[in-house]
Amino acid sequence: WFFAFFFILLTAGGFNRIYLNYAHDYYDYGGGAKISGKVDAIDFVYEDAKNVPFNVLVFMPPIYTYPYEYLFAWHGKNRYGYVPGNEKEGTFYLIMEPDPQKPWSYKGWQETVIKSGEVVWMKTLPSGTIVEKRIAPLTQD
Repeated sequence: WFFAFFFILLTAGGFNRIYLNYAHDYYDYGGGAKISGKVDAIDFVYEDAKNVPFNVLVFMPPIYTYPYEYLFAWHGKNRYGYVPGNEKEGTFYLIMEPDPQKPWSYKGWQETVIKSGEVVWMKTLPSGTIVEKRIAPLTQD
C-alpha cells in the first residue's frame, strides 16, 4: 500500500506541475517586459521601414537600452540583414516603453533629448510599447 500511495502522490504532483507550467503564467505575452514584446516592436519597425535604411532610438525606464541593442544586433541582423543606426536624421523611429510607475516619463525624453524631426505617426503596440516614426533632414558632414 505504501508504494501505491507514493505512486499516486508522485503522479498527482506531475499532473499539477504540468497544469501550472502549461496552463498559466509561462506562455503569456508579457508585454515589453519579456523578449517577445521587444522582438515584436523590432519586427514592427523593420516591416514599416520596408528595407529602407533607418535609425532607431530607444527609451526604457531603467535608462539602459542593452536589451534592444542586443536584439537589434542579433535578431535584426539575422532576420533582416542589417542593424539600424542611432542618429536623429533621415527616417528614425522612437521605441518607448512607458514606466508603470510614471507612465508620462517618456514624454520628457521626447521633449528634451529628441527634439528634431517631424512626427509621421505614433502607435501603441499590443505589448504597450509605443513606436513613433519621425523624419528629419540629413546632416552634412
